[in-house]
Amino acid sequence: MPLKNTSGTGAPSTNLLALAALGVVFGDIGTSPLYTYQTAMSIVSGDPAKLHTATLGVLSLLFWALTLVVTVKYLWFVTRADNRGEGGVFALLALVRKHLPPQRNLTFVCLLLLFGAGLMMGDGVITPAISILSAIQGLTVVDGSFTVWVVPVTCLILALLFLVQRFGTGVLSAAFAPVMVAWFVTIGGLGVWQIAAGHFAVLSALNPWRAVEFLHAQRSEAVLVLGAVVLCVTGAEALYADLGHFGRPAIARAWYGLAWPALVLNYFGQGALVLTHPNTSVDPFFLMVPPGWATYLLVALSTAATIIASQALITGVFSLVRQAMQLDYFPALRVVHTSDRMEGHIYLPFVNYFLGVFCIGTVLFFRTSSDLANAYGLAVTGTMLMTTLAYSGVRHQHLGRPLWDVAAVLALFLVVDLPFFVANLSKFTKGGWYPIALGTIAFIVMVTWRAGRNALRRHVERERVSLDGFLKEIPDMKLDRHHGTCVYMSHHENYMPVPLAHFAYYNRCLPGRVILLIPQPESVPHVDPAQEAPRLEKLDHGFYRLHAAYGYRDQPDLLVWVDKFADQFGPDYHSELALFYLVVPRLMLGPAIHRKPDAWRAPLPFQRLFQFLLHNACTEFDTCRLPDQRGVEVIRRFQL
Repeated sequence: MPLKNTSGTGAPSTNLLALAALGVVFGDIGTSPLYTYQTAMSIVSGDPAKLHTATLGVLSLLFWALTLVVTVKYLWFVTRADNRGEGGVFALLALVRKHLPPQRNLTFVCLLLLFGAGLMMGDGVITPAISILSAIQGLTVVDGSFTVWVVPVTCLILALLFLVQRFGTGVLSAAFAPVMVAWFVTIGGLGVWQIAAGHFAVLSALNPWRAVEFLHAQRSEAVLVLGAVVLCVTGAEALYADLGHFGRPAIARAWYGLAWPALVLNYFGQGALVLTHPNTSVDPFFLMVPPGWATYLLVALSTAATIIASQALITGVFSLVRQAMQLDYFPALRVVHTSDRMEGHIYLPFVNYFLGVFCIGTVLFFRTSSDLANAYGLAVTGTMLMTTLAYSGVRHQHLGRPLWDVAAVLALFLVVDLPFFVANLSKFTKGGWYPIALGTIAFIVMVTWRAGRNALRRHVERERVSLDGFLKEIPDMKLDRHHGTCVYMSHHENYMPVPLAHFAYYNRCLPGRVILLIPQPESVPHVDPAQEAPRLEKLDHGFYRLHAAYGYRDQPDLLVWVDKFADQFGPDYHSELALFYLVVPRLMLGPAIHRKPDAWRAPLPFQRLFQFLLHNACTEFDTCRLPDQRGVEVIRRFQL
């Protein structure tokens, strides 16, 4: 991710952050003119007698969709519900969880947000495919013989895009802002050119009554048109998801200052072109320039812009999965930090491989942007609807607004979101099933993981050993306390790690120094060390308890936490000789007759899925900074 809006000396200015936001925040929504207007007009352009009404109606729908969804819903309302400056689905989830008991982390609202997060992960598959495919299809405007090369070239670009992820995106990120500025200026300029050369009457589409008249006159096609119009707000969720990286003022300045005017002008320019030359409705975007070198230049700029939009979404999915991992809604995966200066620059090998394979498979399956557009809208509208419902709960519980205020805002959002969502449901059998299937897979993984972890936690609590009781027993056990230090990872500050207690009971020995390291993941993006620094408690008989908090965007460093208190461990403490121990659970599925009364009652397929996820998940040694030779994993078998 790019620059972070922090306070203090050297913090990026709002203008600089606004420029950076053009590439990351508005890359997806900024490339939607490539296919949105074309898709909508393909539904209604068959009757020349209705062309004028249809054009103005579609343009009015596009303008008011951008206004109500992006400007009103997200910029005026949703972006104000931040979690210490951070936004996105999991920021909302963290705000919801603040008002719930710890054990209730799969409530209805939480499930809605998890499904919305699943749809966003599915969006990460569809957006690169449809964006780059739409840009490459522009070559067919110049020469129809290029048609056979569209799919192979798109797949090649996608393959290269995912292959370079492992090297980091710092160099590519530096080019985001200038390329996207050029993109928005170009599409806005083309729109002005076409409006000036064609029909100024398209400006009457700013009147919302044009949209109402059109929907009333075209009742048989209204649902299909709404399903296409919603494509103009794809990527709107990025305004909220990237709130912590840029801040609301920079995002608003980028939207009002360049992105919104450029998008509106380009859509209206495409409409003016179609009114002047009705045959251009097959691909109005690339026909806005004369055939020849101008088209090649526009295709090149479009390809660069769609690559940037795809790159921004890929890194966004990386961040989304990492946040889910740190809130314990997703199995731990290997995370590679690709920048020493910017913590948001991360690379998840498994997620990258998954996205790459499915993106290329999506292009090979759908083959054209018009067919892929049918699959695209349902993911977008589903995510927006989930955000609306969850935001309503946060607005009442966290922001303290009265119920009448919440009901009014909810009604305003649903008036827009529900028609778009219902309209896209009509495309379920034509490709809309695809993002739902992808989102459902991610949703099942997250819910199964969380439910299984809850069951595992209950099992551990049944067999826990009191730390105070164990320390009182130590003098009577007459243990052999040999020299050395062991750091035992634990998530229960008042209880002994069971394997360590069993080792003492059966072997009658323990290291001379035992540090119980209690990592404390917080439902906040970052933990300020100055306010919540690691703290050490000295217990009896050579035991210490070390608490260390970290946010879901932080990278825990175990060595730093322990070595911070080296001077309190005595003169014989040597950091390089301390070993770190971690209990690794392994799930055993036995006959139901042997299960305890409060055992996990999930269906067997979900238990097997959790067993698979648990076995293949990275351990905390993988997700925290620790040299491999310093960690010892202790396998502990469970039957839930």
